[in-house]
Amino acid sequence: MPYKILFLKYEELKKDDVFFIKKIADSLGFPFSKEEEHCGVPQRIVQLCSFENLKNMDVNKTGKRPTYWDNNFLYNMERDDEKIDEILTKLEKIKDPVGDIYRYNYQGFWIQAFTLKGLIPFQTQFEARDDDIILASCPKSGFWKASLEMPHKILFLKYEELKKDEVFFIKRIADFLGFPFSKEEEHCGVPQQIEQLCSFQSLKNMDVNKTGKHSLGMSNSSFFRKGEIGDWVNYLTPQMAERGKKLIQEKFGESDDEKIDEILTKLEKIKDPVGDIYRYNYQGFWIEAFTLKGLIPFQTQFEARDDDIILASCPKSAKTFEYTHSLSFITTIHQGLSLNPLDVFVSHWHFAHRFSGEDDIEPCHLEECFDMFCKGIHAFGPFWDHILGFWKASLEMPRKILFLKYEELMKNDIFFIKKIAHFLGFHFSKEEEHCGVPQQIEQLCSFENLKNINVNKTGKHSLEMSNSSFFRKGEIGDWVNYLTPQMAEHGKKLIQEKIGESGLMDEKIDEILAKLEKIKDPVGDICRYNYQGFWIQEFSLKGTTWLKSLIFSIVNRNNNNNINPLFTTNPHDLIPLLELSLPMETMIKPRLLSTHTPYSSLPQSIKYSHCKIVYICRNPLDVFVSHWHFSHKLYGENNIEPYHLEECFDMFCKGIHAFGPFWDHILGFWKASLEMPHKILFLKYEELKKDVVFFIKMIADFLEFPFSKEEEHCGVPQQIEQLCCFENLKNMDVNKTGKRPIGMSNSSFFRKGETGDWVNYLTPQMAERGKKLIQEKFGEFGLVFDFLD
Repeated sequence: MPYKILFLKYEELKKDDVFFIKKIADSLGFPFSKEEEHCGVPQRIVQLCSFENLKNMDVNKTGKRPTYWDNNFLYNMERDDEKIDEILTKLEKIKDPVGDIYRYNYQGFWIQAFTLKGLIPFQTQFEARDDDIILASCPKSGFWKASLEMPHKILFLKYEELKKDEVFFIKRIADFLGFPFSKEEEHCGVPQQIEQLCSFQSLKNMDVNKTGKHSLGMSNSSFFRKGEIGDWVNYLTPQMAERGKKLIQEKFGESDDEKIDEILTKLEKIKDPVGDIYRYNYQGFWIEAFTLKGLIPFQTQFEARDDDIILASCPKSAKTFEYTHSLSFITTIHQGLSLNPLDVFVSHWHFAHRFSGEDDIEPCHLEECFDMFCKGIHAFGPFWDHILGFWKASLEMPRKILFLKYEELMKNDIFFIKKIAHFLGFHFSKEEEHCGVPQQIEQLCSFENLKNINVNKTGKHSLEMSNSSFFRKGEIGDWVNYLTPQMAEHGKKLIQEKIGESGLMDEKIDEILAKLEKIKDPVGDICRYNYQGFWIQEFSLKGTTWLKSLIFSIVNRNNNNNINPLFTTNPHDLIPLLELSLPMETMIKPRLLSTHTPYSSLPQSIKYSHCKIVYICRNPLDVFVSHWHFSHKLYGENNIEPYHLEECFDMFCKGIHAFGPFWDHILGFWKASLEMPHKILFLKYEELKKDVVFFIKMIADFLEFPFSKEEEHCGVPQQIEQLCCFENLKNMDVNKTGKRPIGMSNSSFFRKGETGDWVNYLTPQMAERGKKLIQEKFGEFGLVFDFLD
């Protein structure tokens, strides 16, 4: 958890105080601005907090610290001395060599009794807040492993590194804590000022640190001695130092420090069919020795930065092509690039031939190489594990990993150039798009153009391969010119077996539908399919027209210079339905999108990103009546005979309707909104109708587009209410004429907009059945509806 725990070494901290002051600042989320750096704020902090400065402060030279129970030291935490004494009697103890005290083995650590009397209440009663910042350390120094698991939570610092560059670590701590320095602060040298202020000498010399006592009874000056790195050489004998170093190596030194050759002797190996080399099975993949000598240090020593962009691929998956595209935008996010494995093999075989030919190595026969490839024995093989590793990770972390297919990229370069730019956070501006910058990048990075550039026709790569060896054809489907029908059949069968069920392969929708349970819809000549537990049509028909108009108006209230788009565009075109068409990457930010998809079936990128979700539900009895009327309008326009109300209601109560069962759909978002109220705003139509202005403000705050005092004073929320009221929207020309892409008239979305209209359609028996079902499905979850009857 490096985002949570910053692990520091005292010695490193001492070597470069300013660097580590910046690092701590970055890690804590308080990075220094450029102005602060320019003004030397980190250096001032170093000076202020220097050992000598702190040591010489009066507060640290005099006085005593209060005991754990003085001055509400533990924030009024209650202690039970009898229980603690009882705990102490059960613990292993040992007499401390310094002072007449005992240390007790508590949860695997040796702790003094007076410390335990504060620790136990702390463990049991302290409630951390999300904005708390906890400074953890071993006394005078078990968070290393935790910092690796939770880097977002724990910043692990080394004193030695901190000393080397205090300003850097000041910025790092500031970033980590969420208090980054602004450009102005960095420019003014604020990190340097903090460095100077907090330098050992500065802190040591402060009066507060030269006088007074600590809460534990020690003089404040006792915390300031030298602050030097390597001071142990002045005290430990060679034998003591040797014993200490050996213990440190034993406890902290792991395989990362072993020689690569020693690691290789323990790995399974196999001779490569091309060239006189061996591949080693390292962590489940076949890798050459020379690659491992770079890979292992990379694994153990590389520290990714948040603004790093990592281009990942299985070898010979058209990486050169995408690499140039990425460089054209800039230069920790991953991009995965996958190519049809049969084309990967042919490309790799040609590449190996060129490589071996340059070194006078006898090439391998195609059949033998293909057999090894199918066994997974090739560079970073098996290919299926390599590809699936990034594919699955891209599904879990779509905001971090962009998974691309070479074939799709080749079909529409411009689209994917924009998509990559958007993913990397380097969006094209309107001016750039107007000037054809994406097209220029496409031309610059085309395979033929790159292949014919002199630098790629001559010279050698750092691995001693000619640069031209990276450019052969770049064609899709070239495998047909090399593989026999039997080899191709074997390869396709293997690909289907290894990758087929992952969702990575393109499957026809008709094939999926053929495997699903289906039922004829009571309204119209259509079928509903049971997909992931919900009954779904091939097209969704239900909209949230009013909410769309409200949200669009809230977010874009300052963007409409002349005519509001609501007067010319149907709300469903302003906020498109994802199930009907995926948005183009050129949509203006923030993208306003809608979906009928149940929460459990939402893409991972929606669930795990920071995007906001506004969910509106309605009294299910009104939902049914509204949907029944909507269906009648739709199928009446298409001369389809409608079904009886009673039959439709029976199906509704059985959960067989658009995206039904309705209770699972509503509860999915209801439960998620309780767990993540910062992400999901759950609204009830009935409550919204009662106080529209209140909820307009609530939605604006939730979406982080709050109204200013001036806007409230000028009545902007009220203006939005009037603009988006049902009657106003219904009477706009754009909503009275025209049709939707799937054949419905725009007017079909506007009927009454009333609450409690169900009483005019449902019999007492139907209403009773519906209410009983609603109570049965929602009662235990605290979700109550107003029937308005």
